[in-house]
Amino acid sequence: MVFTVTPRRYMEKVKNILTHSHRMLSRYFIGLLVQVLIIMVIVSLGLTVLGVRNALIIGVFAGLANVIPYIGPVISTVFALLVGITTGIAAEPDLVVTTLILKILAVFGVAQFLDNWVIKPLELGSSVNVHPLELFIVFLAAATVGGVLGMALALPVYTILRITAREFFNEFKVV
Repeated sequence: MVFTVTPRRYMEKVKNILTHSHRMLSRYFIGLLVQVLIIMVIVSLGLTVLGVRNALIIGVFAGLANVIPYIGPVISTVFALLVGITTGIAAEPDLVVTTLILKILAVFGVAQFLDNWVIKPLELGSSVNVHPLELFIVFLAAATVGGVLGMALALPVYTILRITAREFFNEFKVV
């Protein structure tokens, strides 16, 4: 469909854009899947080791919510606290809630530290060849323009725009 509306003189450039976009977005989504799985494992194992009930459900939710930059981890932490406290009190009425809260916060703190300082820069940054500072600026701009949905779509859209700019404006030093 794209080729039918593309003038002949730009056909090769558009073909390159589509090929590179497909490759980069495939790498991005594979990197995102790896990130989700790593967070799921870290949270599930950490909570299981510390004896928190429903650790697997909390871990799966934490991994999926982590796709939303900056806000997802907060949502998943609140979810973990609600599920952990309610199921913990239901199972053990004499449960020390403060200890349970500290366990959950410790696991999520470790998971987010690893995610923000190791997983995202290595996995997502390298999958689409983006510098971590560049990634932060893109997410910040996308949040300002489009909120949570903008943040979720920021990196794929930015990747396509970057490839398009490189293909059409490569004679400029800035690009």
